[in-house]
Amino acid sequence: MSLQFLQIFRGRNWPETYFTAWGSLFEGLNLKPEDTLLVRGATCALGYAAIQIAKALGCQVIATTHKKEKLKLLQDADLAVLDTGKLS
Repeated sequence: MSLQFLQIFRGRNWPETYFTAWGSLFEGLNLKPEDTLLVRGATCALGYAAIQIAKALGCQVIATTHKKEKLKLLQDADLAVLDTGKLS
């Protein structure tokens, strides 16, 4: 977990955030180690928790953000992508 990320969120609601991510990944998506997970808006606390859990499971993770300056916060993902909102 990056120090910059911790400075932004300062540990607020961590248990609740991780439980929500866990439920979404395993109860909702039935995530498996061989899966690739796309996390859109990954620089929010829930997105970051999803990245951490999926990586711990052994998944490939693609993470997106709308802000170029936040790409550095996605260093734990296998691929960080700037989402411009355009399909082409």
